[in-house]
Amino acid sequence: MERDGSGRGASIIGPPECAAAQACQGKVYAPDYVPALPLPDCGLGDCGCRYEPARK
Repeated sequence: MERDGSGRGASIIGPPECAAAQACQGKVYAPDYVPALPLPDCGLGDCGCRYEPARK
């Protein structure tokens, strides 16, 4: 999914050991404000995050 591809926004889904991803849990970002991956505070060597389209 592109950062701004859905038109409805997106959530970030990441591994439980990633504090940066867990801080995003439950948030829905407007298409123009979806953070880039890997997240700036990601402490993992291999980012496991992904975008999930927002549900209506």
